[in-house]
Amino acid sequence: MVADRLILYVAPDGDDAHTGNLPEPNADGTDGPLATPAGAGARVRAVRDGRPVRVLFREGTYVLPATWTFTAEDSGTAEAPVTYGAYPGEAPEFSGGRRIGGWMTGEVNGKPCWMAHLPEVAAGEWYFTQLFVNGERRNRPRVPKTGCYRFAGVPDGSWGGQWGQGPDSAFFAPGELRNWSNLADVELIAYQLWFETHHHLAAVDEEAGIARFYARSLGSLVDEKGQPARYIVENVFEALSEPGEWYLDRPTGTLYYLPLPGETPEETAVIAPRLECLLRLDGTDAPVRYLRFENLAFRHAEWRLAPDNPGPVQAAFFVPGALILQGAEHCVLYGCSVAQVSQYAIEVLKPSCDVRILACALHDLGAGGVKIGHEGLGSRLDGETETDQPADARGMRTTVSDCRIYDGGRIFPSAIGVWVGNSGRNRVRHNAIFNHYYSGISCGWTWGYAPTLTMDNRIEYNHIHTCGQGLLSDLGGIYLLGTQPGTIIRGNLIHDIAKYGYGGWGIYTDEGSSEIRIEGNIVYRTAEEGFFQHYGKDNVVRNNFFADCDGF
Repeated sequence: MVADRLILYVAPDGDDAHTGNLPEPNADGTDGPLATPAGAGARVRAVRDGRPVRVLFREGTYVLPATWTFTAEDSGTAEAPVTYGAYPGEAPEFSGGRRIGGWMTGEVNGKPCWMAHLPEVAAGEWYFTQLFVNGERRNRPRVPKTGCYRFAGVPDGSWGGQWGQGPDSAFFAPGELRNWSNLADVELIAYQLWFETHHHLAAVDEEAGIARFYARSLGSLVDEKGQPARYIVENVFEALSEPGEWYLDRPTGTLYYLPLPGETPEETAVIAPRLECLLRLDGTDAPVRYLRFENLAFRHAEWRLAPDNPGPVQAAFFVPGALILQGAEHCVLYGCSVAQVSQYAIEVLKPSCDVRILACALHDLGAGGVKIGHEGLGSRLDGETETDQPADARGMRTTVSDCRIYDGGRIFPSAIGVWVGNSGRNRVRHNAIFNHYYSGISCGWTWGYAPTLTMDNRIEYNHIHTCGQGLLSDLGGIYLLGTQPGTIIRGNLIHDIAKYGYGGWGIYTDEGSSEIRIEGNIVYRTAEEGFFQHYGKDNVVRNNFFADCDGF
């Protein structure tokens, strides 16, 4: 402790019975650092006395048994904020996963294989669709190994003409689909327009060449080029053939992994995620205020769709965050990293205010980087837009600044680097956003000229590149939607935006985008125009530089 603040320490080899006042155990082991995030939170609540509190985590991995949750009683104040950060020069990590051990060795499909029995999986208590080996994401076996298949067609009359009323079956070419092992765990991902759909197979008739899904597709399964949609199939045991691939046999609880050359069970860290949410600021009953998180790394979260849910129709908008800030006020994430998760990295929900996400690294993401919105979002499935939000939804004021957001869309390719829903007064500035399969930044969630809360947003001085990558269509480096009075798009550098069928614009003002100022941006190497207006009004587009845009 020092006179003007209280400092507590946490270490993987600490003890929650200690005071936490020492960074290392004392000579007789009677006191020293705390051991767990939960223990640190309990200690802060017990001893804080009106001074600022700083909790410093020593180097190592803290395995979270449950979501690290903060409520109003954990709040600091403007004069005495509470900070959870890394001990100087060290890099603590918070994991929602479990290390897999107890490997046996053998062969599968003629290849060397490790096998581990997981009783919780066999008992139906645990399932996962991601695996990380020595810090790298490894893939489930898929067909085809590269590229995509294309449906042979869909049954006549199977498209209902509305989103979510697409075919629940499709024809396939001979040999592409089979009655594989554990067919219900096989996942078919189809690509169409600006979204992908996720289907679990209810039945495969190899002789008739037709596959039946648990749920209807979101769209017609005819793509933007007028051809049957492209698709891939994941989690096929019979396709387990390449080093680095893995398969989880749910009925037996057996995990199979084909090691890369040089990997040994004794020296290889294999992590499977257990938790859906790693960190939650839960201000649903009363706000969580004045908490800071500095230089902490969050890893290993698992969120997945139900078998009868084909997924979101745009921007992976209902996929949650691995870190969720709801009802947070004057809270900061600074210098943190989020990686190796199946969803968005960070989600900010109403009625949050003055949330700042600064200098963070968000990467290796199943969906996107930061998602800023509010509950009850209207969906393109039914055409709803929300117009009756309380006034506090107008003041979210989330800032995303100086972050690196990259390698997204690994499970939900239609996700966005930074997604701003029907929300105003947000600031997205000075970020590097790259290597995504859809748009880099998206702002707005009303269609046409419907009433909106999306106002006075600033998207400025971001570097956005390598988005789209030829997988989806109808996208932009920056994508805007609906009336947005007072919104400014300024000083952004955008390049290398690609598409599959159409789109691939630098700055894309989609349906009803209005009352927006777009100025001082540099856009080059885009698949189509550097700037494209679908329809809108009262926009000012000035002093921008567009070059090497194929649509010109």
